[in-house]
Amino acid sequence: MNLEEIIGKITTIDPVKGTLVVDSWDGKYMSTHPFHIMPELDVVLRKQKPGYFVQISHDGELARGIKFANKPADWPQGKGNFKPRNERLIVVQVLVKAYTDLVLMSFNPENMDFDIARKLVLDAVEQDIDRVMKIGGEGK
Repeated sequence: MNLEEIIGKITTIDPVKGTLVVDSWDGKYMSTHPFHIMPELDVVLRKQKPGYFVQISHDGELARGIKFANKPADWPQGKGNFKPRNERLIVVQVLVKAYTDLVLMSFNPENMDFDIARKLVLDAVEQDIDRVMKIGGEGK
């Protein structure tokens, strides 16, 4: 039996089904590798979590050995599942909610036209967003 080895980052793990999915980096491309785990490795599999780096000895899709591994030095930064948050959008959402609550408390809803209320809220958010972002440290 000729085993191959791969070092990668766990993306998905299912100890009940005995499966593991690992992303590996070959210096140019990210590849995804699904594995079935031998029953003898159940104890080792339970210690693993998504995000851990592992070295897997395998025969095709059958993993025969799993060891913890260090993150490879050439592993790309910012690649994979990471999605940066849009801080400005989050602040806009919070301001819209806060200003909507203020409008509801300040005016009688029966006397307020929806389009006018909407315009009041959006205009206020537009006027205040840069100031709020600066206060929060984004606009320095």
